[in-house]
Amino acid sequence: MAIYILRKNSEKLISIGDNGGGFTLYRFEEPNGILNPTPIREPSLEKYLEGGFRISEGKATEGRDDEALRRFFSAMSDAEMPKEVSVKDIHFMQSSIKNETGQYTVLKNAEQLASKQLLAGSLPRMRVWLSSVGKIWTLDHRRLAAFRLAKMEKVPVEWATAKTVNAEFFKMTTRVGGVSIRLKLGGSKNIIID
Repeated sequence: MAIYILRKNSEKLISIGDNGGGFTLYRFEEPNGILNPTPIREPSLEKYLEGGFRISEGKATEGRDDEALRRFFSAMSDAEMPKEVSVKDIHFMQSSIKNETGQYTVLKNAEQLASKQLLAGSLPRMRVWLSSVGKIWTLDHRRLAAFRLAKMEKVPVEWATAKTVNAEFFKMTTRVGGVSIRLKLGGSKNIIID
């Protein structure tokens, strides 16, 4: 599988070449650099190259962000977004969340996930998106927190549309690059989940 990164000014596309000679492209949407999960099928890249896009291929020539994207797309067996993603590769947009919402708590869900009383597949799929710098972010922070606490490896995901991510981009309050989140337990008690 050949993976190409195409750039033209601020536009960025990822192209995956399949064995049949065609290409599947994914476009990063502005203003937040969100990967649109709708594939664009093309027999060749000619019209993009003629339209001013430039290509980098093989070893990263544009920095570690391109390398992160290559690793992500290399994990795909068929030019589709993966249905499961490693929990450790998903980042928190928010800086904090409450433990309790309604009848559910992050800690109770984590406990049930760890003991297999609750299965990740029985929950609604966690909504995620891929940024133009190769980071996967969640829109469902309490679910990711429970998965992290339960030490789960891979979980089912749903790739959010650019419209959905833009509508929920106000959640981007992290100050630590999304690697951890503060779980508010009530009063002045908190724990950090990383």
